[in-house]
Amino acid sequence: MVQKIEISTRTILFTVAVIAGGWLVIQIRDILFFLFIAFIIMSVLRPVVDRMESWRL
Repeated sequence: MVQKIEISTRTILFTVAVIAGGWLVIQIRDILFFLFIAFIIMSVLRPVVDRMESWRL
């Protein structure tokens, strides 16, 4: 017996968008890595900066 498989346009577009998004993340992974490191450094230094601002340095 032959089964008919139907794939909606929405499913195809969603699949293409996920693949394109994955490709984009792979292409800019170095930038994302440095942004992540910068966010960690910012989070670590924030209390120090707040303290120095309270001392008016």
